[in-house]
Amino acid sequence: MPVNLSIPELGDKFQDYRVPILGDSFDFGPVISPGNIKYFAFHHSVTPQTAKNDGNWKAECDKIAAIHVKSNGWAGVGYRFIICSDGTVAYVGDLSHGGAAVTNNNNIIFSACLVGDFTKELPTAAQVHAAHLLAKFFLTQAPQYPQLDSWDDVIGHRDSVELLHLPGATATSCPGSNWRIPGD
Repeated sequence: MPVNLSIPELGDKFQDYRVPILGDSFDFGPVISPGNIKYFAFHHSVTPQTAKNDGNWKAECDKIAAIHVKSNGWAGVGYRFIICSDGTVAYVGDLSHGGAAVTNNNNIIFSACLVGDFTKELPTAAQVHAAHLLAKFFLTQAPQYPQLDSWDDVIGHRDSVELLHLPGATATSCPGSNWRIPGD
């Protein structure tokens, strides 16, 4: 059953884009049991940050969808959310299913992708703010996910291997070299 979502703190910067985006937004990935979600993982897209200049957040989402569906041959977008460079948070994959973002762990992890290549640039201030509000919502206002209850549960994709040693997760540099700083 689809999970409808509203995040008031994001206002009109939260957009439900599940129906228009390419691919299967509602049934792609393992079925999620809300009580099993342990982590919220952030990724970077390694695609251009265009919406910060032209405001076309849909184009950023559509580019990622084309990579996942047409190039990778997946049924839908691997992430549940895309955080566009203008700060728009697009809900692109239903929370009833886990998509394909952290190998062999999509049944315990929600994933959001920030548009950009964070080995070469930083996320925009609007993206950082939106990512914070999105994670805060799940940590403080979504009791249906009881294990997602600490900022320690908010990770970068590479943390799934480097810090958590999750079984089957693959090593990656995502979300880029600017994710953590020494001593963090």
